[in-house]
Amino acid sequence: MSSTLFFVLALSACGPCEDSEFSSAAARTSGPRHAATGPAETKHLTLTTSAPAGAVTPGMRVSLVIDITPKREMHVYAPGQKELIPISLTLEANRAVKAHAAKFPKPETFTPLDEVQLVYTKPFRVVQDVTVAPNASGTITIKGTLKYQACDNAICYAPVTVPVSWTVGLTAAVSPSSPR
Repeated sequence: MSSTLFFVLALSACGPCEDSEFSSAAARTSGPRHAATGPAETKHLTLTTSAPAGAVTPGMRVSLVIDITPKREMHVYAPGQKELIPISLTLEANRAVKAHAAKFPKPETFTPLDEVQLVYTKPFRVVQDVTVAPNASGTITIKGTLKYQACDNAICYAPVTVPVSWTVGLTAAVSPSSPR
């Protein structure tokens, strides 16, 4: 039986924003091979998602990935930025997986008006590890939201919430051999 991995990305965008050129955030892989889906875009960002290609075995820890490219002259605030809305990824509760803390790259520093701010202006990757429950079977859907506030050199836009979900096909659980 072959396993299939699907990804669904729904978008909601906000506020007025002039169209601008952007670079595609092609999936960059390191370590296990990942299957990429996308890109999808909001008025501020381009998103490409990926998860492990092929079968996922119950009990495994796997990485769900979102490659994000801010559009030209846009930035989003990094986790740890105070008094502003930093980018965040939140997964909904799901008995089939245990979510670990999302990993964000080291931010850039931006200094408008002599205030140091932590931002992303270049393509970056968010990695969300999950451990699949040992008793999970069939396919599982992992849902979450990516929330951010984008700004350009003149204005900050209303916060955006992007619903995301990954549907992962699982291999049959391997049962321990009985003693002979």
